[in-house]
Amino acid sequence: MTPSQRDALASLGYLAGNTKGGNAPVAAADPKDKIGVANQLQKAMLLIDTDHPEQAIPLLESVVANAPDIYVAQLQLGRAESGRRKYCQAIAPLVRATELMPGSSAAEYELGIAFFECGDSSAAAAHLEKAAALMPESADAHFSLAAVYARIDRAPQAIQELQTTLNLNAKHYRANLLMGRILFLQGNSRDALPYLKVAVSVQPASKEAHLFLAEAYAKLEMDRESKSEREKAEHLTPPNR
Repeated sequence: MTPSQRDALASLGYLAGNTKGGNAPVAAADPKDKIGVANQLQKAMLLIDTDHPEQAIPLLESVVANAPDIYVAQLQLGRAESGRRKYCQAIAPLVRATELMPGSSAAEYELGIAFFECGDSSAAAAHLEKAAALMPESADAHFSLAAVYARIDRAPQAIQELQTTLNLNAKHYRANLLMGRILFLQGNSRDALPYLKVAVSVQPASKEAHLFLAEAYAKLEMDRESKSEREKAEHLTPPNR
């Protein structure tokens, strides 16, 4: 089960007893209503997990309108909005989710990503710091925090989080790519080289990785290797952003 699914089960007070999220209004409802809410939530989560967030949103909005204190509904509504790239609209339900269940790693992580995509990197860092602390074994949580640190010119902290990421997953493509790029921009092309090589080996179809590696080779006056990487990049299409 994913962290969000575990949080979902933990937050369903009408199924597993009341929680610190405070689901008393639902717990006191008619059993038939509880089943209806559970079915709506289950269907919405399935739609989100199968990349159909647009279809999930009406279901979740219906649940939230009638029972605004269900943590999992707020969390999944935020996830659905993020899933359709409406990150700024995801913030309100995700903030509510963190209020209903303080210490939710899933809510803190999703909220950090939403703030980042909305351009508020400082708020993103604050929530991703909480998420990384709550999920110390999550390579992606540490990488996301590193990416935000890099964006707000906190390179030493970014490098520290990237090292933690790579200790957890040595083949993490984005962590190797970002570590290599930061070191390159700091003038440490030789130190950057191993990370960029790993990035290319993990994602050989990445045009960006080949170009970054070519730049590092060029800086080290390894012209033949640089030319080879540039030629490889020329035959690749950059990913859609």
